[in-house]
Amino acid sequence: GAAAAKAAEAAAVFWQEGDRKMQASQLVSVAQWSLKASDFFAALKASEEALRIFQQLGYGKGWQSKALGFLCESLVALNQAPKAAKLAKEFQAQFEKDDDPHSAARALQLQGYCWSGSGTPERALEPLQAASEAPVTEKGWRAGILQDQAASFLAGGDSAAALQKLSAALRAARAETDRRGEALALRRIFRVHWERGDVQAARSAAEDARAVAKASGDTRGEAQDLLRLAVVQQDSTKVFEAIELLSSADARVEAEALKVLSDLRRSEDQLEAALEAAEERLRIVRGLGDLHLEAQALLSVSRLHLALGSGDATATALEGLQLSRGNEPRQRPLRVELLLLLVELTVVEPLEE
Repeated sequence: GAAAAKAAEAAAVFWQEGDRKMQASQLVSVAQWSLKASDFFAALKASEEALRIFQQLGYGKGWQSKALGFLCESLVALNQAPKAAKLAKEFQAQFEKDDDPHSAARALQLQGYCWSGSGTPERALEPLQAASEAPVTEKGWRAGILQDQAASFLAGGDSAAALQKLSAALRAARAETDRRGEALALRRIFRVHWERGDVQAARSAAEDARAVAKASGDTRGEAQDLLRLAVVQQDSTKVFEAIELLSSADARVEAEALKVLSDLRRSEDQLEAALEAAEERLRIVRGLGDLHLEAQALLSVSRLHLALGSGDATATALEGLQLSRGNEPRQRPLRVELLLLLVELTVVEPLEE
């Protein structure tokens, strides 16, 4: 993304000036913004380099912990969770040796996060329990650990236990007047209820999350909560509320809103209106520089062209396939979907020889 590019430019300037400390801090920013843009390889490279520099300088255990966090997130996103957990454990030992209990506790939390994203999520519970007992007074710490424990239960298929942990996280966040933690817990509670088929409970959680976002001035969060309500209630007016609320301030969420609108219109058998929303979403995501998101949008547009019997379906699917040629794990399922759609199109609309 643009923010990551600017941080990379700043890191290059500090490297030229010989200020390695500032170079590393800017590389941490590159990793952070690259993760937000789902550019996991760039995040991995930047966080690795930042961590290496901080270690060489012996500087800022807090900064090392931050870089380690982004490095572990990148590895988990790239399907290397066990490697990330091992790395976090190694740094936990180093932080304990350096008498840095806060960073050691953070490394324990990271181990839990990594194992939750692996094929053995039950291994997350031990480090997370240890992290919950660590002498950390930071606001939101306890709620965060409880949410991580919920994630490990969810990954293991125990949604009831996950809901118990999320409810405890919600109480902890409210006790500390932690608006961000409160909203996050409510959104995760929404997701669990929705996946369990409890529509009323999901709706209640989404409404509460929206109220928290509105009270704290989180426009982006409120818009996303409106989209959740739109899906639960099958109410397209909520989508328009979200778009109006954003006023084009957040193109990524606006694109998400248009996807929800397109899906709703298709469920109502309004295919032309669904295609219009899908094409507007495609127009917006083309300007974001996220090729994966653009390929997803092309897949949606192609499917609607097929449903309408339009000859543009094949060209759109082929364009999406071209954009999904990356090696990132998230690209593979999308590429399979596009290939299957093209197989279907060869029957409905044979490709030219």
